[in-house]
Amino acid sequence: YGQAVEFKKLTEKDLATWVKKVCKDNGMQMSEGVLGLFLQTVAHDMENIQGELMKLIAYKGEEKEIKAEDICAVCTVSLEARVFDLVKAVAEKRPEKAVQIYRTLLSLKESPYMVLSLITRQFRFILETKLLSESGMANDLIAAKLDIRDFAVKEYLRQSKRFPTAVWKEAMRDCLETDLNIKLGKAAEETAVELLIITYATK
Repeated sequence: YGQAVEFKKLTEKDLATWVKKVCKDNGMQMSEGVLGLFLQTVAHDMENIQGELMKLIAYKGEEKEIKAEDICAVCTVSLEARVFDLVKAVAEKRPEKAVQIYRTLLSLKESPYMVLSLITRQFRFILETKLLSESGMANDLIAAKLDIRDFAVKEYLRQSKRFPTAVWKEAMRDCLETDLNIKLGKAAEETAVELLIITYATK
């Protein structure tokens, strides 16, 4: 007889508790701020998180505390985290920084089309977070509804102030139009995505 079982991803709180336990079991510790940086930096599946955590523990050797500089020195930054920083640079009107991150991704052989899909996803989260917040929904409920982490909600709300709602909707349309133009062969991938980034970083 069959049984239906749902295996949900851990919440940010549960994931943090798990990371702390792994650290404690290995005689290590990290502050809340460093833990937050770690979870923002690495890819979000638990297998990868565990692998990155064990790298940190091995790197520290006899030392007992993992610090922010250790994460920067050892951990592999996920594509999602890099695009998160790229969109943050766009929202902060720093086109040079945004383009630098984009070109670094290209030098790492990341697909421009994949970068575009993640930028589109980030823009959608910013728009949805803005709309839900304006409707009166609390941050923790927004995180649960959109299946994103608490820190991301706070950052998206901050970024959402960059443009009025109408412009974020326009940004979504431009992302989809860029996607279509690439698929139809009307635009070169690398150039089309870079133009999109510059347009909204300087708007």
